[in-house]
Amino acid sequence: MTSTTTQTSSHVNGASKPKYTLYTNHFCPWAQRAHIVADELKIPFEEVHIDLGKPREEWYLKVNPRGLVPALAIEDPSSSEKPTIVLESGIISTYLADLYGATGSEAKSFYPPSTTVAGALARATMTFFVDTWFTKVQPTVMELLLLSSQEEREQRSSEIVAKIKQHIEPEPIGATSAGEGPFWGGSQTITLVEALTGSFLLRLQGLIKADYLSSSIIGSFQKETPKFSKWLEATCADPSVKGIWNEKAVVESTIGRYKKLAADKAAKAA
Repeated sequence: MTSTTTQTSSHVNGASKPKYTLYTNHFCPWAQRAHIVADELKIPFEEVHIDLGKPREEWYLKVNPRGLVPALAIEDPSSSEKPTIVLESGIISTYLADLYGATGSEAKSFYPPSTTVAGALARATMTFFVDTWFTKVQPTVMELLLLSSQEEREQRSSEIVAKIKQHIEPEPIGATSAGEGPFWGGSQTITLVEALTGSFLLRLQGLIKADYLSSSIIGSFQKETPKFSKWLEATCADPSVKGIWNEKAVVESTIGRYKKLAADKAAKAA
């Protein structure tokens, strides 16, 4: 299934834009990263849906031998050469951010240009924060999702709050003074930080609301990590972050998948 977005901007740095084809699946949080960047920066692309519930077809393995999504095909409309393929969500997102989002002041743009010391430092702090989320917080979330009982998940829910309090709350998420916005570094609009973490924040929020992860976590966030709580709400409410998000379908699918994984894990341990 293929569809084309409606954004119409046609030039990058004075040259015609390449044609983009995004191979994706709307249930995949990694693929959603590329959608968030493209939506926020108004980058037109064609979309090809890849069914992750069955073995990949041979044609797609020629696009991405790993069989994963997303993959981005970059085609020069004026050339007869084969499209260039870019793989992995972080690399695709950063490529697009480099090309279309590196504008504005170092502290406030979607992805600051690296042509100044301040811009390069801003990029480094953004990269460190995203790495911190995925090495310090996300593994704890995944560990709790694999617990087989609601009681266990309830008892250990404080572990997520503790990780966020230690590693995320001290970072510059949201406004620190009057007039600043709710996003990274006080930005009024989302940045690459929100684009790379937003799909996972949506799932965290959705699983808490569904009480698969304890609903009491929301109150703990508000009390113990107020900066994170506000940043979470702002990010999850942003139109670009929510773009392809189908909360009911994705949360139900996620819960079903983790229940099966937890059951399989328990069966092997028996």
